[in-house]
Amino acid sequence: MAGPRFMELLVFVGCSPYVRLRPGTGGDARSWDFSHIQIPMAVEPPRLLSGLNTRAPRCPRCRREVTDWQRRLHPAAEASPEPRWHCPDCGTATPCHALDWRHSACLSGFPISIWQVHEGEAVPSAELLELLQAGCAGDWDYCYLREPAQE
Repeated sequence: MAGPRFMELLVFVGCSPYVRLRPGTGGDARSWDFSHIQIPMAVEPPRLLSGLNTRAPRCPRCRREVTDWQRRLHPAAEASPEPRWHCPDCGTATPCHALDWRHSACLSGFPISIWQVHEGEAVPSAELLELLQAGCAGDWDYCYLREPAQE
């Protein structure tokens, strides 16, 4: 369940976002139609998280799109610090996680999911990112993932 500071630790970007903080009743799928947080176990090695909304990443130097990223950036190379993509325009060699995914994918070993907040509707506050960094001794960022609809 979202805690009492949920609306402070996320910065909502609309005039009046609709955020439901309590579950519905009953055991059907609609009972999960509320904002909640999922904290899974750490994943080793970190993996690329992508969704239906993932856009082609860009070269961090010249901004060229990696149009064939699904084929070229395979899971075995995701966490590797070694460059896996060489930009044909500027020659920059870049590891998968250092490409500019424009918040539509990310490399993570400890993904924290915030459900039922619409894509682009909120960003983590600076305070939240600082708390996560201090507690986990590492840099944190965010991405929006749109999952396939559940049947």
